[in-house]
Amino acid sequence: MSLACKGHNLFATGQGGTGKSTVVREIIRNLQAAGNRVSVVCSTGIACRVYDPGVAMTVHSHYGLGIADLSWGQLVERSVKNRVVVDRIRRSDVLIWDEASMSSQRMFELVNAIHHRLSESQCNRPFGGKQFILVGEFLQLRPVPNDLDEGLFMFHSPVYQSAITYRYELTDVLRQRNREFLAVLKDIRLGKCSEKSLEFINSLTRSIEHSQNEISHIYFKKLPVELHNRLALQNLPPPEFTFEAERTNRTEGMNWPGSSVLHLRPGCPVMFVWNLNDELKNGSRGVFEDGIGDTVKVSFPGVGSIILEKQEWFKRDRQGNVIGSIRQFPIVLAYAVTCHKSQGLTLSAAVVHCSSEFVPGLTYVALSRVKEPENLQVLDFRAKKLLPPSSRVVRECSTDLGEFYDDLRCCPNKELSPELFEVKDRFTLEQKDYDEALTFPSELSDGPVASYFEGEDEQSVIYIV
Repeated sequence: MSLACKGHNLFATGQGGTGKSTVVREIIRNLQAAGNRVSVVCSTGIACRVYDPGVAMTVHSHYGLGIADLSWGQLVERSVKNRVVVDRIRRSDVLIWDEASMSSQRMFELVNAIHHRLSESQCNRPFGGKQFILVGEFLQLRPVPNDLDEGLFMFHSPVYQSAITYRYELTDVLRQRNREFLAVLKDIRLGKCSEKSLEFINSLTRSIEHSQNEISHIYFKKLPVELHNRLALQNLPPPEFTFEAERTNRTEGMNWPGSSVLHLRPGCPVMFVWNLNDELKNGSRGVFEDGIGDTVKVSFPGVGSIILEKQEWFKRDRQGNVIGSIRQFPIVLAYAVTCHKSQGLTLSAAVVHCSSEFVPGLTYVALSRVKEPENLQVLDFRAKKLLPPSSRVVRECSTDLGEFYDDLRCCPNKELSPELFEVKDRFTLEQKDYDEALTFPSELSDGPVASYFEGEDEQSVIYIV
């Protein structure tokens, strides 16, 4: 708190439930009391709901990046010409970035480049000399890759290493009160499983007492999610509504968060896959009520029944031209979700269907979605299926206090090399090669690698084979 109020950049990390958001709210309160103007951004729409309505925006919305599917130069140029975005950035003294672990190195560097362009005389201080406070945990799932973004954690950026001097790990877990459960999560978080932890997890194979719509089934891959949702839907009485996605021009190889064929019955649980407003975000859960012409009626807790129309996802070429689009209702069946979709959510009850991890953190993210073990069932867990995180990730999630300077030359006022204000896009092929790479064999679409690349926060992902 002291460093934040003195204007230093820092990263607050810690196991899920350690109260990171509570600390951030106190930092905001103290900074504002001192006359600072504070902006809060989050990596996903659902993460914004931790704050009061209107306090937080997604990174993409705050900086006018859309789904960030253009080259970095085009994105920066578009943002700095957006008067609303420019005014929003210039009237802020401090930026707090929550769930930062879900934003990539490329996104971090895009934000740095935008601040650089809008700073006075384009100074070479990180983020134009503005104070940055990051919050998150890199021991969860890494950012989602796409054709322009490698999906690396933001700490891989040299800008991050230069600008974020202080790291604090919060260690007292507050969300889950059961001490045994806390010890298990701490173990699994590091890709470990002691005999005591294994015994506790094995005790969670029993059924839990909740209604079907209250329980979220979590799988590591897409295909079992789709199968589970389809089978569970059959337990509801007809009528059944079927909505096929409308495709225009070239949509082959285009990954998007909706369903190509959406099957719904009144009373089935659904999840929003679009950021509509402050109340309805990507990840919001509701219940389907009826299909009315070209719309659907869905009820959301705290919001009530609303009428939804179809939304449109786009596919672009390297120049930013739209070459295809898909229109569909921005909801999916939610009896079951992938682990990636569950990240950032706190669920009332969950059944975790374990399988071999293909990236570290899958099991930890799935198990930590509920507050108490009484609301958790764990199936098919095997300790040998765990993947330990890299030593680099573990190091970045521990306390490390750099050299302190009162004049802030340790972070906001540090001078960076001019080349650090450029962003290297992942894709470097020529246009002809790019066009050929837009498609991939259909048999790969449900493979273990494709299952990992979950579209998040309205992003359109293209697989490169």
